[in-house]
Amino acid sequence: MSSPLARGRKSWFNRAMIGLHQRTSHSHRVQQLAQIISDLIRKRFPVTSGLRAIDIGCGDMSLSTLIAQHAQTMPWNGIDLYALPAERAGQAAWAHYAQFDGKHIPAADSAFDVGLLCDVLHHASVDEQKQLVSEALRVCKILIVKDHIEHGLWSRQMLRLMDYIGNHAYGVSVPRRYFTTSSFTSLVQAAGGTVVQSIPQIALYSHLPLGNLILRAHWQFVAVIERRIST
Repeated sequence: MSSPLARGRKSWFNRAMIGLHQRTSHSHRVQQLAQIISDLIRKRFPVTSGLRAIDIGCGDMSLSTLIAQHAQTMPWNGIDLYALPAERAGQAAWAHYAQFDGKHIPAADSAFDVGLLCDVLHHASVDEQKQLVSEALRVCKILIVKDHIEHGLWSRQMLRLMDYIGNHAYGVSVPRRYFTTSSFTSLVQAAGGTVVQSIPQIALYSHLPLGNLILRAHWQFVAVIERRIST
């Protein structure tokens, strides 16, 4: 997710882009994803009160904060690429935030029950994707991934446009391509994981005029991943 820490000084254009994204998409998207992900967590962990969870690439931490409320878990840890400015250090919203290098998660093996990568992987290179998923599986019992699937040129360009609106103002690059079903499966396998549950379609933009026609539900997916057991 986009991080407010990513670019300190923003131009009027960037501020306008952020405002547009907030009004049309971000809040609704966070609400919907929080419900979907908290439901997945509750199905796998009947008792959630003591769960240890980490949001990898946490952005503004709004998603993990809302998931914690829905699933009634302890506050989530959040890590991202950016240093926390001194003026935010005392804010409750950032109490469980830490900076990391984007490759190595600063935690012991199986330190967390649940890990989350929400719209993070498509911004990384192939090698970085494998490293990040492998690291997440090392420190988490299960990993939940939310990302995009492209189905040809039209979907790719529309996803790039959506990424531009949601990320450019924060200084986050827009990828040239997105996952296909087969490339995502290959990534998970290469990182030592296996997909144990998936939601192949999420209608994140149905609240917008013509949203379901232009921004298709099957461009968005959620996957639950576990470490593959060696035999």
